[in-house]
Amino acid sequence: LVGDAQSVSITTQPGDTQAGENLTGPPIVEAQDGNGEAVPNIDISAAANGSGTLAGNTTIISNSTGQAVFDDLQLDTAEDGYTINFTISAGDTNVLTNDLAESASFDVTAGNATSLEVATEPNSTQSAGEDLTGPPTAQATDALGNGVPNVVINVTATGGAGSITDGDRNVSTNASGNATFGDLEIEDADTGYVLNFS
Repeated sequence: LVGDAQSVSITTQPGDTQAGENLTGPPIVEAQDGNGEAVPNIDISAAANGSGTLAGNTTIISNSTGQAVFDDLQLDTAEDGYTINFTISAGDTNVLTNDLAESASFDVTAGNATSLEVATEPNSTQSAGEDLTGPPTAQATDALGNGVPNVVINVTATGGAGSITDGDRNVSTNASGNATFGDLEIEDADTGYVLNFS
C-alpha cells in the first residue's frame, strides 16, 4: 500500500538545451512516500533558477506509475548553469510534507542567428587614416534576442569618397554575440560615410 507523498526524487535530469526548445531529458520526477514508493496523482511543480522564463506545463500530476514527465518545458534566455526546482506541497491531497529537489545544472544555448544589429555606432567624427573610434560593434541574435557566438560578420563602408583601407573586415562574434571592429581605417576624408554589416 502506497502512503502519502513525503519527498521528491528526480529520475531523469534535464540536459543542455537550445533556447526556445523543449528541455532535453525530458525531466522526469517522482513523488515518493516514506518507503521510497512512487505515489500517483500528486501535483509536482517546476521552477527555474536562472535569468530566463520557464514556459510550458510547470505543474504535472504524477501518473499511475507515480511519475511526472515534464516534456514541454522551455527557457527563453541563453545562460550557463540553470537548475530546476521540483516541489510538492503539504497543502495538496495525499502530500504529507513539503519537499524540494533541485536538478543538476545544465546550459541553455542560443539558437541560429536570425538578425543583426549595430550594438555600438562609430563616433560621428573620425580621423582619416586612424582606427575608427566607437569602436563599431555589431551583434548577431537569435529569434529570442539571445546573442549568438561564432558568427562571422563582414563590414563595408559606403556613402563617402573612399572605402575601408585597413583593418579586419571579417570578425567572429564573441560569447555575447558581439563582433567588435577595433582596427578599421578609412584614408579618404569625406562626409556621409556609413558602415554596413552583413
